[in-house]
Amino acid sequence: MPLSEDAALQMDPDIDKFSYLISISEKVVMEAHQEGCYSATYFRYPFVYGPRGLAPMEWSIMRRILDGRRALIVPDGGLGLRARGYAQNMAHAVLLAIDQPEKSAGKCYNVADERCLSHREWITLIAQAMKWEWELVSIPYRLARPSRAYARGAQHYMLDITRIKEELGYRDAVPVEEAVRRTVEWWQEHRPEPG
Repeated sequence: MPLSEDAALQMDPDIDKFSYLISISEKVVMEAHQEGCYSATYFRYPFVYGPRGLAPMEWSIMRRILDGRRALIVPDGGLGLRARGYAQNMAHAVLLAIDQPEKSAGKCYNVADERCLSHREWITLIAQAMKWEWELVSIPYRLARPSRAYARGAQHYMLDITRIKEELGYRDAVPVEEAVRRTVEWWQEHRPEPG
């Protein structure tokens, strides 16, 4: 940890079929680039959040606040580090590559917010944006089934974004605290349909 672009790809469909398919897709895209079919730059994104998110994990936390809950289960103390990327920051990375094709062509880049938050920090920022205080209750992951909608265990998932920072000059366009605040505000105004 953190994972670099040179880390081994997950190539066993029996371990995780979704990760396997992503790895195969990357391989095919980059092989076609090397054969001269087109110019490609490949971005490895973490969980992407922000307005209009397709899978708003932050909504699971927000909904519990809106329900007036005074305690929230966090598996393993919420200590797991999880790479995330605010949508505007992820788009900024793509634009940097477009503006610098001589540097970015044929490369794979990990992209994520510069600051990797623990799950506890993520929950705390959401609660602060909603002006809410509650008790975070640590429970071992294997027993914390109610938290599965918004949490992963204490395992870490971090991406090394050194390459894109050094080669293309990536820096977050929006700091993570502001990104979370904007995301929370948007979801408060555009609540998902129940269920």
